[in-house]
Amino acid sequence: MSEAVRWDPIKKATTLEWLGTEVTQALAARSSLERTWRRWLEQYRAPAIQAQKQFPWEGASNYVLPLTAIDVDQLHASFMQSIHATEEVWIVGALNERWIRAAKPIQDYLKFLDRAVLNMWSVNQRALLELVKLVTCIYKTGWFYEQRSVHTYNDRGEVVRGSRITSRPFVDHVRLVDFLLPPYSYAVQVEEQGGAPWIGERLRFRREQLEILATSSAPFLPTIDPAMLKLVLAFEEAAQTEHDQKIQSLDYVKRAPQNIDFDKDSGTESTKGPAGSPATTVREIELWEIHARLETTPGEWNDVIALYHHPTRRFLRSVLNYFVHGKRPYEVSRYFPGDGFYGIGVCEQKEMFQAYLSDLYNFTHDNVLLTNSRMFATREGSSIGPGEPWYPGKVIVTQGPPQEDFMAIQMGSTYADLPNLIGSIYQTGQLRTGVSDLTTGNLQALPSRTPAT
Repeated sequence: MSEAVRWDPIKKATTLEWLGTEVTQALAARSSLERTWRRWLEQYRAPAIQAQKQFPWEGASNYVLPLTAIDVDQLHASFMQSIHATEEVWIVGALNERWIRAAKPIQDYLKFLDRAVLNMWSVNQRALLELVKLVTCIYKTGWFYEQRSVHTYNDRGEVVRGSRITSRPFVDHVRLVDFLLPPYSYAVQVEEQGGAPWIGERLRFRREQLEILATSSAPFLPTIDPAMLKLVLAFEEAAQTEHDQKIQSLDYVKRAPQNIDFDKDSGTESTKGPAGSPATTVREIELWEIHARLETTPGEWNDVIALYHHPTRRFLRSVLNYFVHGKRPYEVSRYFPGDGFYGIGVCEQKEMFQAYLSDLYNFTHDNVLLTNSRMFATREGSSIGPGEPWYPGKVIVTQGPPQEDFMAIQMGSTYADLPNLIGSIYQTGQLRTGVSDLTTGNLQALPSRTPAT
């Protein structure tokens, strides 16, 4: 059961003013990082069809090697296999002889809980992909409760009006872009070194979802005040978040944006939606679930869980922390720890190598093309017109000896060191991410018995 916070009016007003400033500053400080995350999403997808290059000539090779995806996919599959290869995610052992008979039933129940209620395979699939691809993944644990009126069937098949209650524990993945903390903080729990005084999770509700939440009963009391609900419902978002727009663009349009000059990229992003039209309008209300240690009355500090509406600077509902452990229900995992809150992921590690090797691959592709191609110089007034197309087997008739009217010019020469340079950079990239034939268990690709040993 939850209990509403008893606010001192002055403390509540100052808290809302402080929190509004904090959330605004945190979103502004992270805006450049969110742009980087969106760039990494495109780096991982590596669209096969790129914009036409104009340098060094029009139509030059412009492919992107999916090196980031190669490493991410292997690591993600390895993590999933390590955790879920066996049916039992949790192994229960008896501490003494009195618990021996209870250990196996408890383990069987945890197996049922994992597969039928928590669905940890699906949760880990999303969380670990974000962990490897970006930098960090966030887990949230808690209890989901929903009560709503529905039309259903009774035991005689008649339609009756009833109440449907959903009440169950959950472990879920919180997307990194939806998790917010102050830029000066490094940890989720306030007691930890660099602990955040507040953290927030972005929640987006459709109108009907928020109305159901507002009338929910125990254990999440109190309900939302109807006047406050009416006020908040007027603040519908005009569009989805930029992160969601980027994801949908990559899902629906399997190519790079055509309004970006890849030779002189300005770093600007398109405001177009998946089909080239403006971003889709949505009807959602954005709230923040705030977990903070606040001074609710003079001299009294409490751990508060609040539904906060940033545009109006209002609490829809604020309750005392109802978790028995007294902590915030979030756990953070990082692929490789960094100096601050966010870790270092494969996209960051591989970004330079993917760009470098893509350029080298394009240079090699162009080198092969130019080395095996010829351009021709002809006399003015010859039978070859400017811009006339060439193709294999074309016959040109001249009035005099052909060797006097045409001169073939080789467009390029073979550069034999490009493959060696590509191999060297590729191995360096493997060292950076730690993905190689040895770590992935491909012993057949190793040159001798020594490194395999």
